[in-house]
Amino acid sequence: MEVEGYAGPRELRAVSSSQTDDLGHGAAVPHAQTPTDRTLSAARSIGGASVRREFPFSHINDAEIKLFEEISRHMPPNARGRISFLTMRSRLNGTVLEPIPACSSCTNATFQVAGTFRGVEVASYAAVHPTGSADLRPSSTAPGTGQAPPAPGRTQSRPGPPAPARTSPPQSGAGVRAEVGTPDMRGTTVSGPSPRGTAALQGAALALSGVNFVLNVINDDIQRERVQQALGQLEPDIRRRRQRNPELGILVIIHFRQVQGPPESAIQPGPEFRFIDTGTGRTRDEAFEDWRSTPAIREALPLNVREFKQEVWLPPSVTPSVRSIRAPWPRAALATFREGTAQLQDVEWGGVTGFDDEGSSPLDVPEGLRPRFLVLQVPRTLTFFNGSVPVKVDIPIRTVPAAAGGSIPVVDLDPWVPFANVRAACVFPADDATQDLFGTARATKDNLNQLGIYPNFSRARWVRPEHVRVLPKA
Repeated sequence: MEVEGYAGPRELRAVSSSQTDDLGHGAAVPHAQTPTDRTLSAARSIGGASVRREFPFSHINDAEIKLFEEISRHMPPNARGRISFLTMRSRLNGTVLEPIPACSSCTNATFQVAGTFRGVEVASYAAVHPTGSADLRPSSTAPGTGQAPPAPGRTQSRPGPPAPARTSPPQSGAGVRAEVGTPDMRGTTVSGPSPRGTAALQGAALALSGVNFVLNVINDDIQRERVQQALGQLEPDIRRRRQRNPELGILVIIHFRQVQGPPESAIQPGPEFRFIDTGTGRTRDEAFEDWRSTPAIREALPLNVREFKQEVWLPPSVTPSVRSIRAPWPRAALATFREGTAQLQDVEWGGVTGFDDEGSSPLDVPEGLRPRFLVLQVPRTLTFFNGSVPVKVDIPIRTVPAAAGGSIPVVDLDPWVPFANVRAACVFPADDATQDLFGTARATKDNLNQLGIYPNFSRARWVRPEHVRVLPKA
C-alpha cells in the first residue's frame, strides 16, 4: 500500500471467517481482525450462487471486507495513493496457492472504498470470473407472437414460453490461474478510463524511416496529423543517426495523455498527442535504457489525467554482434557445456516468489560448434514494478562447483521444497553461433515481462552446474 499519511501497516493480510482472529498473533505480516464497527455494507446473501459458485450466506467476514475495514480506520483526510490487493486460496495443505475471483460482495466493497477515498487508486489482482455466452443470433418470428413459426407440416396448439438464453457453464479452474511460483500480478484498476471510452480506439497506419507501424491508441484525424507532422520533423535526424552508426537502432516513444471523465459517463475524452522522445542502442532494451536514463523535465499532470505511450522500434541497419551487446548482469566466468551434456534448464519467473524450475531443453548442437557462454552473477535482490510501485525480491544465490574448471554462482530454484536440489547458472551467449543455438530453446518464462527492466535479459538462458565446464580466462 502506497498512501501518503497512512497510519496503519503498509502490508496487511486477512482470512475469511470470524474464527481466525488469533491467526495473526506473532505473524511477520499483520492480519486484519474482525472489526467491531462496520462502515462497509456487505451482502447478507447472494443470489445466483450456482452460477458464480459464491457462498450464499453472510459475507460480513470475507477477507477483502476485513482488509478494507482495517485500512479505512487508518486513512488520513484527503488520502492520496494506491491500494493493491490479491485474493487467493490455499489448497493441498498449503502446497498450492490459487488466485480466486472476489465475490460480488467484496467487489461491491472495493467500489465503496474507491468512492469514499477519491484520491486513492484501488487495484485488484484477483482472478476474474469466467463469463458465460448467450445465443444472440437473429431468428424469424411469427407476426404478433414473438415466437418462431412452426416448421412446415407441424402443428402447435399454443405458443410456449420463450427459450432461455443458452449459457456456458463455468469451467473448473477457468479464468486466471496460478500455482506456487506464478502469481498473477496484473491489476484491474477500479479508477481509470471507461471501457466504453477506450474500446473504440482504432489503429492508424504510419511510416517512419521505411518502417510501417500502427498507431493503435488514437482514431482522431487531428491528433493523427499532429503525430505525423512530429514524425516528419524527426525523420531527417533519425536517418542521419542510423547512417552514422548502422549497428545502432532507435526507439521512438510517442507520448499521449487522456483526461478521465466521470466514471458514470458513457463518453470519455479521447487521447491527445503530447511529444516524441527517442533512445538509441544496439537492441531495443538498450535503447529503452538510454531513453530512461536521459534527464528530462516534464510537466506534472493533474490527477484526472492519464499518460501513456506507444513505442516504435527502428532496428539497426546492420545486425550487431552479440559480443557488443550488454549482458543484464556482470560476468562471473566464461564456460561451455560438459562433453555430451548440451542442455538448458527451463526456468519461470514468478514475481514475488522468484525463480522456479520447469523441466529442461536439450540442444541440437551442430557438428563442429563449441558453444561458449558467460556465466552471470545474478544480484541477490531483483526489482520489478507492479504498476509504478517497485517490488524487491530476494534471490537465493549459491556458489557451487561446476562439472569442471572451478566454482560458479547459481540460483537455488527450489529453496522451499524439501529434498529438492535444482540449481542453475544464468548464462549469456559469448558469440553469435551460441546466440543462434540458444534461440532454439525457450527463454525465461516471464509472462508479464517484469524482468524486462534488465537489458537483454530475454537473451539469457540457464544451465545446471553439473553441465558446465569453466574455461580458463583469456
